[in-house]
This record gives sequence, C-alpha cells and structure tokens, in this order.
Amino acid sequence: MKKLIFMLLTAALCMTGCNSTGLVHDKCYLRAVYIDGETEKRLTFVFFSDDRPVSAEGPDISSAVKEAEIKAGKPIVTGFTELILLGNCDTSKILDYMLNTWKVSP
Repeated sequence: MKKLIFMLLTAALCMTGCNSTGLVHDKCYLRAVYIDGETEKRLTFVFFSDDRPVSAEGPDISSAVKEAEIKAGKPIVTGFTELILLGNCDTSKILDYMLNTWKVSP
C-alpha cells in the first residue's frame, strides 16, 4: 500500500508543470527604444534577439509597450536597455519613468 501511494505521489509530481518556463528565448530583451510624441506616445523598439524593429502607439508608454508585446508575441524585458532616443516629448518625465519604472541603468 505504501508503495502504491508513493508511486501515485511521484507520478502526480512528475505530471505537474508550468506553461511558462522562463527561458531567455521566451522574452524580448529591449536593446534600444525611440520615444516620440507629447500626447500620443509613439515608440519604436529594437531587441537583442531580433533585427526587425517593432513600433507601437498609445496614450502613454505602458499602453504602447502592451501593444508592442502583442505585436512581438512575447513579453518585453526592459532592464537591459542600452539606448533611449527621445524625440519631441517631455524629456525629464520620460527619463524619470525610464529610471524608476523600467529600471534602466543610469
């Protein structure tokens, strides 16, 4: 009886798992971003793993990122961003957002 319970528990543990494995290729690591626009934000993303840029628009940066994640098909990781290009926008607010929300290195 103990062997049967042990086998069932072992089988149950082996069959459980997660869909998201957290592998590097399951995410888009942001290399550079171009931000433009005063009211409507226009962002262009360039990733380490992909040569093609992804462009997205939204009323704010976070909504543009969500749109870009849908277009890219993967979540965007911003902590390793190397370059931020700013167009016609409020640069002090954008840089504050980048440092505090995206956690990019100064």
